[in-house]
Amino acid sequence: MRLKWKIGLVASAVVLAVGGGTIVSATRDAGWLRGRVVDAVQARTGRQVHIGRLNVWLLPFPWVEARDVRLAGVDGADMLVVRQVRARLSLTPLFAHRMVFRSVSVMGATLRLQRLPDGRADWDFQPEATAGSTSVAAGPGRLHWNLGLADVTLSQGELRWDDQFAHHTGAVDLPHARLTGLDGTAPDVNIQGTKNQARFELTGQTGPLLPLAQTLPLQLRLSLNAGGRSLGLAHLDGVLHPGQAEGGLSLHTGGSVGHLEDLGLFFPHAGLPAARNVSLDVTLGGVWREPQLLGLHGRAEDITLPDSPAGLALQRLGFDAAGADTPLSFKLEGQLAGQATVLSGAWGNAATVGRALLAQDTAPLPLDVTLAQGEAHVHAVGQAGAGASELDVDGALDRLTLPPNWPGLTGFTVKGHVAAAETAHLLAQSDWNARLSALTASADMQAASVVWQGLTWTGAALHGNVQGGQLTLDPVSAQADGRAQSGRFVYTASATGPQFSVEAHPVLLPLSAVQGWLGWPPDMQGVAQFVGAVSAGGATQAALWQSLVGHVGISVVDGAVRANVLKTLLGPNVPAKGTLPVRCFGAHLQFADGAAHIDQLGFESDVLHVRGHGTVTLATGALDMHLEPHVLLGGAAASSSVRLRGTWVAPALSMETAEDGRYGITIGGGAEDGGETCQPLLAAAREGEGGPAAPPLKPRKEDKVMKLLHGLGLFQ
Repeated sequence: MRLKWKIGLVASAVVLAVGGGTIVSATRDAGWLRGRVVDAVQARTGRQVHIGRLNVWLLPFPWVEARDVRLAGVDGADMLVVRQVRARLSLTPLFAHRMVFRSVSVMGATLRLQRLPDGRADWDFQPEATAGSTSVAAGPGRLHWNLGLADVTLSQGELRWDDQFAHHTGAVDLPHARLTGLDGTAPDVNIQGTKNQARFELTGQTGPLLPLAQTLPLQLRLSLNAGGRSLGLAHLDGVLHPGQAEGGLSLHTGGSVGHLEDLGLFFPHAGLPAARNVSLDVTLGGVWREPQLLGLHGRAEDITLPDSPAGLALQRLGFDAAGADTPLSFKLEGQLAGQATVLSGAWGNAATVGRALLAQDTAPLPLDVTLAQGEAHVHAVGQAGAGASELDVDGALDRLTLPPNWPGLTGFTVKGHVAAAETAHLLAQSDWNARLSALTASADMQAASVVWQGLTWTGAALHGNVQGGQLTLDPVSAQADGRAQSGRFVYTASATGPQFSVEAHPVLLPLSAVQGWLGWPPDMQGVAQFVGAVSAGGATQAALWQSLVGHVGISVVDGAVRANVLKTLLGPNVPAKGTLPVRCFGAHLQFADGAAHIDQLGFESDVLHVRGHGTVTLATGALDMHLEPHVLLGGAAASSSVRLRGTWVAPALSMETAEDGRYGITIGGGAEDGGETCQPLLAAAREGEGGPAAPPLKPRKEDKVMKLLHGLGLFQ
């Protein structure tokens, strides 16, 4: 035993002497080592490398420390900045002229991955020379050294990406990451990151990395967490083939999340919709630069889009493509205003859809889609892609129920054609005018009946056309209350602002809808008959008001008005509350120079008639109205002239003086034509078109009449 111990001691001394001499020879000049490391990395990456400071220690064990390490990106700016790197040198590999770094500790690293608009990326390295392993070139009379890594630990790291080609950016913090077994056949990966209040952990194994194997198997798992609860899981399995000329791949990846909106913690600007039980599985083949989609499966439930209209519920979404040549089928099930609705169809196949999504191929793909409600359906067939798309639409629905505040249609039919030269550009636009300019369409639609807010139209028909940024609906026709109606609408997208024109000959509309369009409170109830033609254009609301020209007649019979409208017109002391019945209302307006010139305004209830004229400035709501209220007294009436100024929000009412400067009240005289004065008012407002007659007068209560007189200030 004593002999063996002595032999071991001598052998150890020899190893230390020879190894120590080798270490001293290799590391006596840190500047020499720094230069060789820089040269080796630059040769392997084709990028500039900077090491600010390099220190080498021999005791108590050989180790190296580098500070301010930088690697340039494809644009010349730093893609990697490391505050400090420490590593131990293995002794045994030094005898083979290999520097193997173990226990590599990287502190304060920032990695920026960038892809430029022309497609050049930081991760696309162009080595100056290829070799089986990273090596430090030897100068004249010097030994040749190879470099190797065994394990790396990262702390306080940060990862940023800026894809200017695909328009994606982001960043995550990497508080801890560890790669072990880098000099073996199956390195282990453990990377932990945080984003906002969420955390992720990537674990698994890969094939040999240093040097990179000709075939690189991957088995990685990703877990997402926030607040102590699991958000979702993902996996990546398969093989990369770096040894092949273009880098082949065979990968299967997938994942699932309980609530899609939870991913907003990692992608706060993605605008993700709300959805439950979302899963996705993808199979990829081909080569790295042009991956091929070999399979695709996805599921989601209870989807809520950001701008989803009321009454639309998307319950289930599924899409599948089992193989590269299999059509990508999809099915979206939901409820539209309580009616079961299904959108289903097929688009291209997995391979062609993959090229469209992954390689941004713009070639159009066959598309066949059906919208079904029960046995009835609307069918569209054609081609669609990121570039040109073209579809023919044809079908019928027994009943088309739209969201609340929209019309309901029965016996609906449609036949048309739609096309776009740049579909991706069209879908990316949020501006209505830009979308209209990118679209070409023509359609004929009919409905046996249309019901909207209590009003029913029959025999409705519409021809629509979109061409050159102009939408034309002409004619629009229907029957309502036994009368034919027709109209025309033209909207043109323009660089100076949208232009529109509207014609009605006549058109009946619910007052509630009209007031909603204009942003007015629902002060009047009933059905309004519109006649006339107007046009306007401009980029701002003020420009639209200023350019508005044309004439409009509005009439209502057997409606109702809120008392606050009368208080606005006739003063706050009018003894009215709730709603008052309206026998008839009529107004005829001329639009010009930013104002509505009201040449006739009339309103009649059983006890109160109002006639007037004046001007309303559209942009400000300024009023200049001359009104003459009449309170009916049995077979006679009491009336006076009033002036309404101020604005609609803050009206100012005053008695209007006569030519001699005095105020006057007229008592006596009955209503014209035996008490019927609605007919001439309605005739003027309808511009000669026909319409329903006003309901007959009801008996008047004299005490109510006197209250009106007192409220108007005619008697005290």
